[in-house]
Amino acid sequence: MKKEDLQRHIETQLRNIMCADVDIGNCIDAAINRTNVCLNAANNSYYNRMAIGGVDPYHSCAYAILLYFLSNELYKRDGNGERAEKVYYLNKALNGLEAFYADELPAIFSMEHPLGTVFGRAKYSNYLFFYQSCTIGGSWFESKMYYPVLGEHVTMFSGVKILGNSHIGNHVILGANTYVINCDIPDYSFVFPSSDARKPIIVSGKKEEILNREKSFWK
Repeated sequence: MKKEDLQRHIETQLRNIMCADVDIGNCIDAAINRTNVCLNAANNSYYNRMAIGGVDPYHSCAYAILLYFLSNELYKRDGNGERAEKVYYLNKALNGLEAFYADELPAIFSMEHPLGTVFGRAKYSNYLFFYQSCTIGGSWFESKMYYPVLGEHVTMFSGVKILGNSHIGNHVILGANTYVINCDIPDYSFVFPSSDARKPIIVSGKKEEILNREKSFWK
């Protein structure tokens, strides 16, 4: 969809769903450009077509990425959440994604089925990929609130939770329903759930095997 049509589409949704008249004109270009960085990096034929013809608001994953970047751009431009909170809420209502406008997600990330995913405060890195019902956020540890640190190329299958003083290395694949809290995961690892979230099952993977699996998600 062309930029002018996309802007009109979003502003109409904000008016009809959020009951708010919001002009996004001074941020839509930056949001589209940031979204295209993600689309161009992904190994996804739908994304590849959108990177040429424009973001499709009827592709919920791509649209969720765009709305996050738009809310973040509005927040940084305004210095407050007056406009950003409406776009953030629209994203949550339409796509089921909790991605707060003041939190900095990476420049390159992607998703499949974002429903029920909550991304809170954390240090994110590029090439983050996630499925439905994932959670990243803070947790108290030794009387202090800690937030996770994620390396590059972290892949989260459905139901993964990363909380608290956790450090996730580069090129880590977390299996469905894995729960990690206050735990360090080394580079090039497969991680699986266990009965103790502080001691998930960590399997050191071969570099070539993990890199080959990542080709399913990234160019």
